[in-house]
Amino acid sequence: PKGPEQAEMSLAREASTPGGVNAWTATRQIKPRNLPNKVNEYGFDTGSHGARAWWVVKSSTLPIPEFTTTPFDINGTNNERFGRRVALDGKHLLVGYDSGSNRKLHYYQVSETNGSLTPKSILTPDNESNNLANFFGQAFAVDGKFPPAWRIPYLSNHETESYSLAFSGHHQSLNSFSLNYHLQITSDSIESDTLNKGYFHDRDYFKLSLLPEYKFTLSGDENIKVQAGGTFDDTSRGKSKVSPIAQISWERKGDETTSDRGYLSYSQATQVIGYGAIAGKLASDIPAPLFASDPDLDREKSRNLELGYSIMRDGYKLHSAVFNRKDPNLVDWVYKQSAPNAREPKHVDVETFGFEIIGSRNWKNFEAIVGYSYLKKKEDYKDSTVDGSIYALNYPENRVTLGLVWDPFEFIEIRIDNEWRKQRENFLRQQDDSPEKAINSHFAASYYPSQIDDLEIFIAYDKPWDEDFQDVPGTPGRGDQFSLGATFSW
Repeated sequence: PKGPEQAEMSLAREASTPGGVNAWTATRQIKPRNLPNKVNEYGFDTGSHGARAWWVVKSSTLPIPEFTTTPFDINGTNNERFGRRVALDGKHLLVGYDSGSNRKLHYYQVSETNGSLTPKSILTPDNESNNLANFFGQAFAVDGKFPPAWRIPYLSNHETESYSLAFSGHHQSLNSFSLNYHLQITSDSIESDTLNKGYFHDRDYFKLSLLPEYKFTLSGDENIKVQAGGTFDDTSRGKSKVSPIAQISWERKGDETTSDRGYLSYSQATQVIGYGAIAGKLASDIPAPLFASDPDLDREKSRNLELGYSIMRDGYKLHSAVFNRKDPNLVDWVYKQSAPNAREPKHVDVETFGFEIIGSRNWKNFEAIVGYSYLKKKEDYKDSTVDGSIYALNYPENRVTLGLVWDPFEFIEIRIDNEWRKQRENFLRQQDDSPEKAINSHFAASYYPSQIDDLEIFIAYDKPWDEDFQDVPGTPGRGDQFSLGATFSW
């Protein structure tokens, strides 16, 4: 920021040292009105003298400390307002202009050893038009919770259109053979202020699933079912993909309150990348966008192998499952300290191991549901510069749920759901001092009027007990929420 030049500092230091030589050439006689009226502890006149140089008092006896200075200039004197707004906290320095025409902030990193400044990035709004970016950068603060890009408002206008037609069914041809099928055709397009790059902005989708099944009867109440088929996915903007689906299950049924079921399944699913990750500016663009894109991202794939077992007895239900899922080429939004001003989409290979168990108990008009799940992921970004994950690695390693449902009358239901979770450690949460653990509660009451079938009127209250917890790393936590509504089905 604008201040004394190095030469001026050297002259001031020499002139204020007892016994030193005054290096300035005297051109005017000092009169009583010229004597300093406000002097600091270093002997500098701090009074207001307009554009004139500082007055140095020769008789100062305090030593002048050694200053570390970094002279720099932004576009010469054309940007005299550069430095009119400054915010510093620890190793982070933001410099602004206090000018409506310079809608940007300069971010520097301050060395902890010698105080030198390293330019890191220039922060700008995605849209700099007058009605959207007025006064950007004229007021800001640094609170130590960085990177600063997460504190910049993001504003963009999107208009999307989507049309879809789908049908599905189950066809029984023989007592032991049947066919499950699903067909879906979708078309969409987008018009956006920021998602206007990339190779295309509209796309058609086609999806067909066929799953034949054969049932072997072992006894009157026991059978084995084998399913094997696949899904065909295609779009007008890329290659098609065939994904296999297979499952073998065993089931034994007693009366309406007793059953056992075990299964082993394997499935694959794929999907193409949305416009938010392929149709915006690149991370290498200057200035870098807050949400970067990569138009060359490949189709995502997921392969899941799962083993499960469930039982039902009079008033009791228990379900458990263990699975291993592999997601090659999964797309994640990542954070890099080398580019703190952008979320960047990146392919990552993820392998997930998981286990869950859910149990419930019924007593007439009261039900309790308890659940526990465990997840563990191993990831490979093939990029050592990735420092934080926004979505793919934002998951609870341990999660416990407790739900209570009470039906005091036939037409009223009261429900309480509680959740405790411990998230995997995340770099962005650590930067913001956000906790990795959270407790959330959901309270709801529903009314089903007997005069109108299939109508529900409900009121609900969501309570996060720790509002500092960030559901999405780097974004503010959510607060309390009330809702009132109605649903009608036919």
